[in-house]
Amino acid sequence: MADVLTQRFEDVAVDELEPWPGNPRRSDVGSISTSIDANGFYGAVIAQRSTRRIIAGHGRWLAARDHGIERIPTLWLDVDDAQARRILVADNRTSDLAVWDEAELADFLRALDGALLGTGFTEDDLDALLPTSPDEFPELGADLETQHRCPRCGYEWSGSPNP
Repeated sequence: MADVLTQRFEDVAVDELEPWPGNPRRSDVGSISTSIDANGFYGAVIAQRSTRRIIAGHGRWLAARDHGIERIPTLWLDVDDAQARRILVADNRTSDLAVWDEAELADFLRALDGALLGTGFTEDDLDALLPTSPDEFPELGADLETQHRCPRCGYEWSGSPNP
C-alpha cells in the first residue's frame, strides 16, 4: 500500500517561497495569468518545508507574484531533496502523459458558449477539434460515398474508422 505523505496546508507570503533551482520545466505564465484574470487564483503551490522551495506550481507562483498577490495557498511536504526532485519531475511528467478525449473536450468547450477566456483554448483550437463535414469540400461533389458515420454527431467519412 502506498504511503500518504505528511502534508500541511497554509497561506504563505509569496516572497517566502523560492523556485526549485534548475527546474527543467518552463511554465506558460501568460496563460496562467489569463486564467487568474478570468477565474481568480485557485489551487495551491506544493513546497518543500525544510527549504521553502517550490516542488510544483512554479507557474502559479510566478503569475501570482506578477499579479501582486501577496499570499498564496501552499501545501508543505516534509521530504528530502531527492524525493522533492522526483515529485517535481513526476508532477510534470504525469501531466504530459495525460491525453485529451477530443470529442469530450469539444463538447465541454462548446458548453462554455464561447466563454473560452481563461481556459487556455481559443476558438481556433475548438474549431480544430470539431469534425469537418464533407459538404465543406464541394470540389468532391455532393454524392461523396462514405464508409463510416459517427453515432453521436452524424459526421461521415471514409478510410480508417479511428480518426
